[in-house]
Amino acid sequence: MAICGLCKLEKDLKDSHLIPKSIYKYIRNSFPNEGNKLVRVKPDEKKTFSTDKQVSMYFLCHDCEDKINKNGENFVVPECQHGKDKFDLLEKIKKAKFTKNSDGEKWINPMTEKFLNPDAYLYFALSIFWRNSAGSWSDELEEYKGALGIYEESIRNYLLNKTNFPENVYLFIYVDHDKENYSFLS
Repeated sequence: MAICGLCKLEKDLKDSHLIPKSIYKYIRNSFPNEGNKLVRVKPDEKKTFSTDKQVSMYFLCHDCEDKINKNGENFVVPECQHGKDKFDLLEKIKKAKFTKNSDGEKWINPMTEKFLNPDAYLYFALSIFWRNSAGSWSDELEEYKGALGIYEESIRNYLLNKTNFPENVYLFIYVDHDKENYSFLS
């Protein structure tokens, strides 16, 4: 029993992942010829090594894990790249109406594209940013602890469905469309 990072209630905590566990599997499946291991980069130590380590800690209770799954992960993760030529979101974006084309980047307004679920993407992305800021995941990520500053609490309330998307918070989601993929984590 401990205090859940999201609901702030004393409950049994789950082994929560900073990035969904299934994303690690998708990344590995995208690089079958590399031994199904990710490459971890530690720029400050100038080290690179293969690992199966996933960033996790006992942080969220079952109910909060379930809330994050239902409000974002269950929709977003299956659309992520999950194999060499399996990237459902990118295929949908290619069919979208672009609102801006600048420096080789194409921008779309997710609110006007019927195939997207912008609420799920916003929730998913903010949940990862919030977890990184609110938790003590590892020594390597300690510099991000508290990174959301004054917005951390309003984002927590948004993730709990207590408030709307926080004011003065802007989020751009970039979808990398490079043909070259790398199994790097830093």
